[in-house]
Amino acid sequence: MANRPEPFKLYGNSGSKNETDAQHTKRLVLVSLTPQGDSTMRQIVCGMEADEFVLDATRQRIVYIAKVDTSGAFPDIRGMTARLLQAYLRAMAPCTVHVFARSQPQYLFRNSKKHPDKHILSARDLIRWWRKVISQSVSQSDVAQDQKQAPGGFGWWWIPGVEDMSSALRETGDNSSSSTRGWTYGQPYEPAARARDVIPQFQDDTKARVLKSAAEDGNDAMTVQELQELLPFTEECGSNHQVGFFVAHIPTKASGRDAACEEETEQEENCVRQSVFTLLWNTLMELHFHNKAEVIQGTRAFVAAWDQQKLSRPLEIATCGSASAEDKLLQRTATAPSSASSSIVVNTLSVKRRTVRPANVQPLSSNTLSVKRAAVDTMAAVNSVPVKRIRGEDGK
Repeated sequence: MANRPEPFKLYGNSGSKNETDAQHTKRLVLVSLTPQGDSTMRQIVCGMEADEFVLDATRQRIVYIAKVDTSGAFPDIRGMTARLLQAYLRAMAPCTVHVFARSQPQYLFRNSKKHPDKHILSARDLIRWWRKVISQSVSQSDVAQDQKQAPGGFGWWWIPGVEDMSSALRETGDNSSSSTRGWTYGQPYEPAARARDVIPQFQDDTKARVLKSAAEDGNDAMTVQELQELLPFTEECGSNHQVGFFVAHIPTKASGRDAACEEETEQEENCVRQSVFTLLWNTLMELHFHNKAEVIQGTRAFVAAWDQQKLSRPLEIATCGSASAEDKLLQRTATAPSSASSSIVVNTLSVKRRTVRPANVQPLSSNTLSVKRAAVDTMAAVNSVPVKRIRGEDGK
């Protein structure tokens, strides 16, 4: 679900304190699984919260991934969180995505840190995981055109307090040089630039908090270099906390949306009122996810709250049969799922933003779902496609 766009001040160079420079939409996406079509066993598996911005002057799209979490449900189905993020980023492309990667026991699902099946990544594993997720999102796009604009690569990553790429790789236990292909170590800003002028200030971001604090102390002209030197000593980035900052450009496919559609980035009829968004958000925050029974009960309570608002039914993706059968199914379009006993229905509670063309899912070599931006009524519509059972790491 997403709230309706609201004016927002993303940079500090707009002049008047009341002047805004972007339209802001907050989005919450949850994924649940229903084993064998038994709705009584439906469980929320993972979710994400994102802030989406469209700059008033250039119509450039900027995305900040604020929170990503898993509940601990269905531990034998791995990689669902990565596929959710990759599908989301491809749906948002072209965009610039920002991530502040900090390992925490839980973000969205209350008490999920106590769930016996929840796997929480360490700081070094989380940084490595995010770089892989973003890299795969970019590799699934047609970057030929984009390379003309960014011949040196598509993204930047940086660990406060770590000076260079080789040191950062050692810190994160990464010995593969191929894992950093397309990445530049550091930040994509001129060191001498005024930080508030070039760094977007998101609501829930440590850089924004440091810049706000500095401005309140009379240092409104802090440079990028000064901010970079200060961050390793802050509460969130210092004190033996290993965190990572990522900025990457996600290009669109050459055969993707036509440019004429880009101006229609938000259709208010596809978003919910702020009061509804807040109500559902608070409902989620009050639920408990510390074991399987609580996850089932919490999922049921959230779906009931969703239905009470008379919102459209969530997107459903059905999977069935063996991996080989799923490969064949992926080649078809709009194929009805079979009634095989191994079937799983993936439910995604999310309001998509486009009404310009039907949704489309294309097969990808990395087994990642690619959901193009579209909407029917207020929900996304996607062909029935398989989600393979794979082994991997989930991000938190």
